[in-house]
Amino acid sequence: MGELSITVSIPGSCSSTYQFSDPIVRIGRSPDCHLTISHEAVPRDLCSCWLEEEGNLVRVEERSGLTNPLLVDRKRVIGGISGAALTLQVGPVFLDIEPAKSVTINRSSANRRSPRTVLIAALAVVAIGVMLLPTPDEKAGSIGPDVLPRSPLPEVSVEPCPSSHGCKERSDLLISRADALLDHAHPSPADQIRAIGLLTHAAELVRSTSKKTAERLSGRVAVLERRVLAAYRREVLALMQALETGDSPRTAAAARNVAAYLGDRDQRAHRWLQSLMVRAAP
Repeated sequence: MGELSITVSIPGSCSSTYQFSDPIVRIGRSPDCHLTISHEAVPRDLCSCWLEEEGNLVRVEERSGLTNPLLVDRKRVIGGISGAALTLQVGPVFLDIEPAKSVTINRSSANRRSPRTVLIAALAVVAIGVMLLPTPDEKAGSIGPDVLPRSPLPEVSVEPCPSSHGCKERSDLLISRADALLDHAHPSPADQIRAIGLLTHAAELVRSTSKKTAERLSGRVAVLERRVLAAYRREVLALMQALETGDSPRTAAAARNVAAYLGDRDQRAHRWLQSLMVRAAP
């Protein structure tokens, strides 16, 4: 889905632009954040941001209880904000956040350690990587939250059907199966993701013969995808916070929740999550 581009502008300093491929990017003054802004006006944990809508939309959610609020157009951000590109402000510091295009990253300013320099904090990820043993098919290096995919939704392939009538019958069957999966008070992440795949397949089967039906199904899929992606990113954020505390049982529980969305489709992420769960076992 691409990368997230963040440009930080501080009065009296040159603007610096950074790109991140992490599922969720945390911004703040703390060195534990992905993007650390060493300015007294910036809270230790300011906000989290990520890409949505296949990388075309930016979502930013502020941390609760900020004493120095996050602003957009001089209005306080409450409950998060989304947009194709966002310009946010905290004190005199401006953040321009958008999907990454062709951006030259200002590496030199990231290496200076003056009080107003923006630093990318990767120490936590490196520390996690040192604790894990890579499998033979993986190159030596850091293993951590960066192995998690930005989206838990797999690609959906559509098999051709012999006739328009056959497509309609198959589409109806897929819709029934999706409805059965979702017909629970609290469907599991795996069931929701499976239902999304079934409905996507159903929509594509009838797109050439019934555009209205295909659009209706695509609308259902979009709603489900937003719900699943939002829940997945909350679980990833909870895992990152648990890792920072060093609380093994909490980390294991958070890893289990993330794994519920991914299954074993991504082997590298699966192995990393399993290692976190095993480490906390008595």
